[in-house]
Amino acid sequence: MREVSLDVEKERVTGLLALDQIMKRELAEVLIGYKEFKGELLIDGKRLTTDELRGVRWRRIAYIPPDPSSLFDPLYDVRSHVLEVSRAHGIEENVAVTDFVETLEDFDLREDLLDEFPHMLDEYEINVSALALALSVSPDYVILHDPSRGLDELELAYYLKVAQRVFKEIDAGFLVMDSDPKVMEITDVKYVGHGGMILEVVRGEYMHPFSLDVTSLRFPLTFRIGQGCPYWECRLRGEGCEVDPPKGELRCVKISR
Repeated sequence: MREVSLDVEKERVTGLLALDQIMKRELAEVLIGYKEFKGELLIDGKRLTTDELRGVRWRRIAYIPPDPSSLFDPLYDVRSHVLEVSRAHGIEENVAVTDFVETLEDFDLREDLLDEFPHMLDEYEINVSALALALSVSPDYVILHDPSRGLDELELAYYLKVAQRVFKEIDAGFLVMDSDPKVMEITDVKYVGHGGMILEVVRGEYMHPFSLDVTSLRFPLTFRIGQGCPYWECRLRGEGCEVDPPKGELRCVKISR
């Protein structure tokens, strides 16, 4: 990552639209304490080190990976996972189970899913179960890493519709990272990243050439490593693009707000 600055607030859904899988993975690893980093990461105004981030993982920062099935041990049923997580983080077991079931019901899933094993669940069920597991410990922040992966178009549309409502009912902060522009529709503010750099902060309409191409399904697959704008295939590329773009919410020498 070259220059990444995000502000994830409670009671708000923040999006990161990025095709760059390495960028999303490295950011996730930093946020959950898997990777050392340069710079600052603050929670409620307090700077946390990598070791401290490991200590608050799940209880304060819950993380749902691109493959949510990796959160579940195939030898144990879903209920066992909910109970294990609740004990590890000091949550009353009945409270955690009740919260888990409420999330299942929000997404139109049955309660007896608790007694099934992970391999018995389809992609939609495992995605919802992972989210329900995260929410069962009432974290301050939840990171969803590529939630669109594995879901078909109809499943994703319904998942996003319900998630948007559920997130508004919870006082946690959500960071949703995905390459699908449809996922960004549930967010309150969007960051657009490419080549390890945040190119744009979107509070209304997309304006950066990269953002416009991605949301128009003209997928740029390459980026430049080093100095200058990382969007090497930009149709506006020209003089000035070989140096780092200006600071601000729209990082482009060719376009300004």
